[in-house]
Amino acid sequence: ANGKTLQIFNFFCFLKRDLAELCASCEHYVGVQGGGMDQAISYLAEKGKASKIEFHPIRATILTLPEGSTFFVANSLVESNKYVTSGTCYNMRVVECRLAAMLLAKYLNMDWKSVRILADVQNKGNYSLEQMLEHVKRYLHVTPYSPLEISKELGIDEQSLRDSSIEPVKGDVFHLHPRALHVYLESKLVKDFADLCNKPSYEGILKDLGKLMDQSHFSCRDNYDCSCPELDQITEICRSAGAYGSRLTGAGWGGCTVSLIPPGSSQTFFEKVRDEYYAKQKPEALKIINDVLFSSTPESGAFVYQLS
Repeated sequence: ANGKTLQIFNFFCFLKRDLAELCASCEHYVGVQGGGMDQAISYLAEKGKASKIEFHPIRATILTLPEGSTFFVANSLVESNKYVTSGTCYNMRVVECRLAAMLLAKYLNMDWKSVRILADVQNKGNYSLEQMLEHVKRYLHVTPYSPLEISKELGIDEQSLRDSSIEPVKGDVFHLHPRALHVYLESKLVKDFADLCNKPSYEGILKDLGKLMDQSHFSCRDNYDCSCPELDQITEICRSAGAYGSRLTGAGWGGCTVSLIPPGSSQTFFEKVRDEYYAKQKPEALKIINDVLFSSTPESGAFVYQLS
């Protein structure tokens, strides 16, 4: 909203995707190396539609959800300050993915110095996501890497590696295999979800979409390590309450979950999650239960009302 207001009062002419890109870059100035998912959907969303967000540059493909798609948001009430924990959580994942991309490029006979993100490796080699998953399993070992090992593999000294690709994160243990595995797997799950939305609807399509959401959460938990006990618990409760699928949403380490539930089951689902999670784990939230547990439908991104 602030970006849109500044645009209007300063007579700037920006496309929505340009505003999203600009706002995403602003986050970097406070020390968080965000990608722009929140900014993208805040500008590019369309009412009643899903959006497939892609990056470098930011862009959105609008998707029509199958009839009967019903989503429920549940707030875990666990807070995670991205700036405070960036060195061990958010920014650490960015660095781990960068280092994984550099090593994969090296092993695949590319100019690794021109690679900064995992998508660079896929694009330069014109590989499919399935091929990239196989490359990760073949070339990156499951055990953690040290900066010394990575620098030796790249043929540079350790301090140069730290200065060019690790700073300002401080660390000596980097989990490259699971982080890269998650990025390529998540990309494939998003593609599969979009492909299903683009197909003619069929009986069971919502269950299939839910399975993809579950796989996404499990990878966030096991490969990217950006979940937390409360998120794992609440997604499991949502599944037991009838959700086709449930996953964390946002950066992780706290925050909200989103679940795809059967049409017409909202009240039963609400009551089960309320009783099993909030009443038992977060009783103080029962006073504001409708603010932390609610159904949600896609709405439009930021736009300007013209008042006559």
